[in-house]
Amino acid sequence: MKARAFFALAALFAFTAATPAKKPSDSQQLTFVVQTLLAQAPQNFASMRLAKIDTDADFTSYKVKPFGTHCHACTMYDEYAHGTYKENWYVFDRWNLPSKMTPAKSEAYATQALRRVVAGFALHRTVSKFDKYPTLLWRSADNRWVSVATSDDGYGIRVGRDLAKPVHVLLPPTSAQIKQLVNAATNFIRLGAPAASSNFDSLRTASPLKNALGEDDYPVSASFGPMLRKCEVSNVTNSLGYKDFVPKWVLSCDVIAMAASRDAIKPVLHDAVEDALPDGFNPTTDPTMLVLDDYRWDGTDVSVDVGSYESNGVVHFELSIYHYLPKPADSGN
Repeated sequence: MKARAFFALAALFAFTAATPAKKPSDSQQLTFVVQTLLAQAPQNFASMRLAKIDTDADFTSYKVKPFGTHCHACTMYDEYAHGTYKENWYVFDRWNLPSKMTPAKSEAYATQALRRVVAGFALHRTVSKFDKYPTLLWRSADNRWVSVATSDDGYGIRVGRDLAKPVHVLLPPTSAQIKQLVNAATNFIRLGAPAASSNFDSLRTASPLKNALGEDDYPVSASFGPMLRKCEVSNVTNSLGYKDFVPKWVLSCDVIAMAASRDAIKPVLHDAVEDALPDGFNPTTDPTMLVLDDYRWDGTDVSVDVGSYESNGVVHFELSIYHYLPKPADSGN
């Protein structure tokens, strides 16, 4: 009897061992990721922090050490304090779902998956006037938080912690920095505008890098000043399906992030660019031409643009010079 029981138990064990473990559902995986990150948040994710990716005046970003099969595409941020905005550390991940969801279903799915992980957290729900999908923000009493920006096919997930006392603070720009900004914008125009007709050949290095669209981005060989970063020359050839697409070469630089309002800095950049432009450029005020740009000046086959966006009391500007090429003969446009 004991022998029969032993062999039955052995057979059951062998069957169990041979049966592959069932893959966790999307909901279970989402729960596990958020739960793991919340546990690491009090230490600012120190044990998960890998190489630095990028840094600006208002943040530093890092690669994240994967845990199990998760977070291979995660990015970690140290977002600096400014004004009343607290410095915070968080990990961002993009979570895709297998099927499209309505706003209500997408919200219910995330809420159900995280109900136990965020038990005791206060929920704040917002809906942008430009989007019907809500963003859910859960906060705990110890300054940890989970933000889920819902969409029809997944989520933008941020799990983080606010620091009680900031280590890094972004202050409003000083008068010296404003002067540096004027000088940088002036240099950008005076060096970049004359070089546009030769596709910025004198300003780009000989070794391009492929971007996400498979096009060539060239590092810039000149320095315009400390207020400009991420300067590059791009050979834009992918039409992305636009009917009236025109191939072009683009010289662009980001202005370093500033704790200021867009309206406070826009006139400074406007005057610096306009004063530095060579003859033959005229301002464009047609909204259909400006689209999202703050300012634009057009010359023959060349345009100069100033664009910006503002978020949480920090403004970002981009300066661009476009050299438009003839449309391909077979474009049909």
